[in-house]
Amino acid sequence: ERMDRVNSKHRDQSVADCKKYFKLMCSGDEEGSKWCLRAKIDMQSVNGTMRDPVIYRQNLLPHHRSGDTFKAYPTYDLACPIV
Repeated sequence: ERMDRVNSKHRDQSVADCKKYFKLMCSGDEEGSKWCLRAKIDMQSVNGTMRDPVIYRQNLLPHHRSGDTFKAYPTYDLACPIV
């Protein structure tokens, strides 16, 4: 879909639904592993990396500092400009 510049069927879902899926990701539930959080940017951009990039996803592996406290982490693309 992204390479064809077509909106995902979940792109325009409600804020309540987005929060529900994000909470599933953060809970560590198996259902949460099916979801990711994307930045809603420009699907018509010629730069493919700007077409709704993933910014959070579930990762159940223990972190080397925080252990298993968190279940969802920002992706490299989101975290590096902030750090």
